[in-house]
Amino acid sequence: MEISSPNDSLEYQLLIIDPGFDLWFQTLAKPKEFYTQNYYENWNRLYVAEWNTRYNSGKNTDIIESYVYYSAATDYGLELNYQLYNYFQYLEASVILVLIHRKGK
Repeated sequence: MEISSPNDSLEYQLLIIDPGFDLWFQTLAKPKEFYTQNYYENWNRLYVAEWNTRYNSGKNTDIIESYVYYSAATDYGLELNYQLYNYFQYLEASVILVLIHRKGK
């Protein structure tokens, strides 16, 4: 997983290389407008922090192969935050990796 900004522009790209994600995203993800950008950003900060902690400690190396550069001070926009949030949802829904234990799940 990689978040990048080509040529320091204000456009960001999320690259997810996972064969099952696209189908899951197309069929099971809630509509983008279901939550606000702020909601996605708040969860993404938590998910990314846990992801990077595991990356740095060497946990789950079969899944977590790279560090995610995600800054709370950067406005990545609704689309990128939506996709990133849904990737973490996909991991947890597929029982591939639970990063954050949430009540009611």
